[in-house]
Amino acid sequence: HRGGGIGKQSDGAGIMVRPDRKFFEQFISPGLQLPEAERLMVGNAWVLPEMHGNALRLQREVDEHIVEAGLKPMGWRKVPVRPDVLPSHVAQSMPEFWQVLMARNFVGEEELRKAMYLLRNQLGGEMHGMYFPSFMPDTLVYKNLCSGTELPEVFPDLKDPDFKTSAAIFHRRYSTNTTPKFALAQPFGVVVHNGEINTNPANVNAVRDFERAARLFFKILMRQGSDSANLDRM
Repeated sequence: HRGGGIGKQSDGAGIMVRPDRKFFEQFISPGLQLPEAERLMVGNAWVLPEMHGNALRLQREVDEHIVEAGLKPMGWRKVPVRPDVLPSHVAQSMPEFWQVLMARNFVGEEELRKAMYLLRNQLGGEMHGMYFPSFMPDTLVYKNLCSGTELPEVFPDLKDPDFKTSAAIFHRRYSTNTTPKFALAQPFGVVVHNGEINTNPANVNAVRDFERAARLFFKILMRQGSDSANLDRM
C-alpha cells in the first residue's frame, strides 16, 4: 500500500506474521511447561507512555483476565526495540512493547478464537494505559511510526535468523482522515486495510446501538479509532 509521512516521520508501517512456537517458547517463564502438541499463542500488549513504570502491575492484572477467560498465562517478554532509528519526538512518545505468551488450558480449539476475541475487547475496555494491537491465536503484529524500510531496524526480531513465519502481510499506512498514531498504524490484529469506508458513520452508530441493546460488558469499537481499526474489532 502507498505510504505517507512528513519529513522523517512516517504514518506508520507494520507486518502481520504467524508466530512460530520454536522461536517464542524460549521466553516461557521458568518452571512452566507446554506439551509439544499444544500451541503457544502470543498477544501484543503495549504499555502507553503515561503508564511507563507500571508494567509489572499491569501484567498481573492482564494475567488475571487471561485466567478468567480459561486460558493460561505462560510468560511476558519485552520486545527488543531500537528507538535510535526513529526521530527523537517519535521515540520519546513510543509505548513499551510487550508480548504475552498464552496456552489454551481449558479452552477447546473450536472455541479459542471466540475466547480470545472477547478477552481482547474486555482488556481494551478495562486496562487503561494499555493497548492490544493483536490478540488472536494465529497472528502477531509488529508495527511502529516508521517507514517500511525502517521496520526491521526498529524491531531486531525481524532480522533474527531464528525468527520464522509461514505467512506474512506487510502494510505501510497513508493517513487519510486521522492523524498518525502508534495505535492506528497498520496492520491490526485481524484486518490489513487502508481505505475510506464510506458507510463508516452509519456502521459506528449501528454498533453503538447494538452495544446498548445487548448490554455488553465491553465496548466493541475504539474510542478514537479509524474506520479500519473499528472494522478490525468487529
